[in-house]
Amino acid sequence: MTSFNSLTKRRLQVRTGPGVLERLRRALRETLVLGIHRPEARALALLAVEEAAANVLEHGYGGEPGRPLSVTVSMETDETFTITLRDRAPVVDVTRIETPDVEDLAESASPRGRGLAMVKLLARSVTHRKRRGGGNELVLVFDAADLSRRVEESLEEAG
Repeated sequence: MTSFNSLTKRRLQVRTGPGVLERLRRALRETLVLGIHRPEARALALLAVEEAAANVLEHGYGGEPGRPLSVTVSMETDETFTITLRDRAPVVDVTRIETPDVEDLAESASPRGRGLAMVKLLARSVTHRKRRGGGNELVLVFDAADLSRRVEESLEEAG
């Protein structure tokens, strides 16, 4: 197993188009395994980042191909890591968008509105900054121990 400190910072860059989410998912999986030894934390962080990226592609870029998206993974401590998404889409501060309660979403028949709620639930903090020259920077801070604890508690409740 690779030690947690084998990764301090890595930046991934993609262009929108067919298969972009799969390429990003694969690169993120390879990156996260270098720094996060808890598989459940890697999986949940990957899920949150995929949702955030999908929102950029669908809502920010409207599916337009060839648009830039960068994702930077930074290890802060042995258990804390930050994932930053940067785009050049119209500025939208998603932290100000009201999201339904997770329990309400689970009961809702609507397939919409779940991604942002999930991102806010999984990340310890979610912050937005307007980028110089236009675009968005979304900073997601995760705590690997907390994500692992949540999985263990959910499994105990289910069992």
